[in-house]
Amino acid sequence: CPCIVHESADLALAARRIVWAKFLNAGQTCVAPDYVLVSASIERPLLALLTRTVGEFYGAGAGGAPAGVAQAARASAPRAAMSL
Repeated sequence: CPCIVHESADLALAARRIVWAKFLNAGQTCVAPDYVLVSASIERPLLALLTRTVGEFYGAGAGGAPAGVAQAARASAPRAAMSL
């Protein structure tokens, strides 16, 4: 599913909701966001908030998360950056 974030959105809240939805059940849900569509003006700030939020939810490097979640977090980070 695409995720669209408008320039007027609360980016911190959007980041929390995107990360929660993406990693719910290790990303194995039919409504997990596969990519994010944003304006260039909010691309970098949102990416920074997404990265920070993954760390807040799952720990630095996602090392404290269960194996499947940590693996998904590490594997998804480069893809998430490239899709923005």
